[in-house]
Amino acid sequence: MTSTHVLSTAAAVVLIWQLIVPPVIGVGNNGDFSRTYGVFHLTMPVDDEVRYSDTRYRFDPRVNYFGGFYSSEILLVPPALALNAIFSKDGSFDVRFMGLIHGALFLAAFCLFLPLLNDMPGWRRCLIGGLALAFFGDVMYVAYLNSFYTDVAGFLFLLLSVVLALRVLRWRRRADIVLLGCVSLLLVTSKAQHSALGFWLAGFFCVLGTRKLRTFAAAITAVALLWLWKSTPEEYAARGCFSTIFSHVLPYSKNVDRTLADLGLDRSYRPYIGMISFSGGSPMGDPAFVAAFHRRVTLGSLAIFLLTHPRDAYVALRASLDEAGWQRPALGNFDPAAGLPPNAEAQSFAAWSNLKRALFERRGARYLNCFLTCAAAVAFLLISRRRNLPPGGVASGLILIGMASTELAVASLADAMDIPRHHLLFYALFDMLLMVGLWLAALTPLRQRTPAPDRSTS
Repeated sequence: MTSTHVLSTAAAVVLIWQLIVPPVIGVGNNGDFSRTYGVFHLTMPVDDEVRYSDTRYRFDPRVNYFGGFYSSEILLVPPALALNAIFSKDGSFDVRFMGLIHGALFLAAFCLFLPLLNDMPGWRRCLIGGLALAFFGDVMYVAYLNSFYTDVAGFLFLLLSVVLALRVLRWRRRADIVLLGCVSLLLVTSKAQHSALGFWLAGFFCVLGTRKLRTFAAAITAVALLWLWKSTPEEYAARGCFSTIFSHVLPYSKNVDRTLADLGLDRSYRPYIGMISFSGGSPMGDPAFVAAFHRRVTLGSLAIFLLTHPRDAYVALRASLDEAGWQRPALGNFDPAAGLPPNAEAQSFAAWSNLKRALFERRGARYLNCFLTCAAAVAFLLISRRRNLPPGGVASGLILIGMASTELAVASLADAMDIPRHHLLFYALFDMLLMVGLWLAALTPLRQRTPAPDRSTS
């Protein structure tokens, strides 16, 4: 049995153990599930939200909810419903069928990744493959597969995009290029917050260098812009801006009135300092207030403020990373039937996330410095090992660094709610950079050829 077979089997066991075998592990609904399952008439007990991760959902023909959020995650629900219809005995929906669909995509990404290691010595191949499974098979990622969060589609299509990009760089096979194009579009359309990754993916297609692929890069860019503009309700961006400004900028300002003025706000907004959009007493439940606030502050004006006020941007980033260091959201992982207390957190397959939590919880500055150090080390290794890499390898590695930096900025500075969950793709990209750094360090440098002595004069 080859190492590839051993690792792929181990990945399947890790998924089945967490997603299928009782007690089933998932992530509690913070209220966002209806954005995905609402159009399919699914419901769950409201009392269980956040506290538990329900396994069973009920169909109610009277419920048909669409909140104005567009996501490729919605495309993954019908296959799960079809499987459920075959096996369900009581007519309810078992979330483990979502886990099967999500898990199949995860396993596909892992199995497509393993052949990239075939030219490495046996122990290095096992080390890199084993670390990849330890990193991405951790409960901090896998638990999401038994859920309806739109971030799940972003995570899975990110894994597939990066793996397929590596395969394209290595072999330039048409099938890999076509698949990469498809999953890139699915990644871009998974969630508005992740649409900006489309610009980096477009850059990768430009790196490949053919006219057709540059045309496709333009198409990805257009879709990314469209999704940023129209995939969420109009007031959604205002809620994110409010949370960032009043919970991560103004509480740390040295001159609150000056900061308010620079943001286009006045002293009447002072009472909201310390709130997020869904805090008790928040004015964001008033449509008139939301509209007035949105006329004053947009994502664009907030971005300009942060770019022109580096201290405020750094403090807000550090505050977000303080909480992001938890790695996992404060949402229950188990069904009520498991008999565990509310908000119980699964500890199986949690070694990697627990290590990162120990290092980074409430240490935002350390987290940021470690990320910057890792990015710099990967950039250095890309340049120093460029002769070992296929054409476009250095540029593609720098694109990966750009993707991680973009996710960090968007998750930390554009929305200060549910911070660990919103950092899911940043966590994944940071772990990918660690994997790339380890792989580059394990490469055997090409030896300099010593020129043959010139014997023409002898």
